[in-house]
Amino acid sequence: MMYGVVNTNCEATIRLVVGNENAQRQMIEAVVEGGTVIIEAL
Repeated sequence: MMYGVVNTNCEATIRLVVGNENAQRQMIEAVVEGGTVIIEAL
């Protein structure tokens, strides 16, 4: 199960850590909006 928060813009968000085969990792915040997920890098 994934948990998220509602941000100050009243958007439902989840934070994820993504990586590649070189072990580079980056945290992203995904905004869940009406069945669509909008992703921005933090």
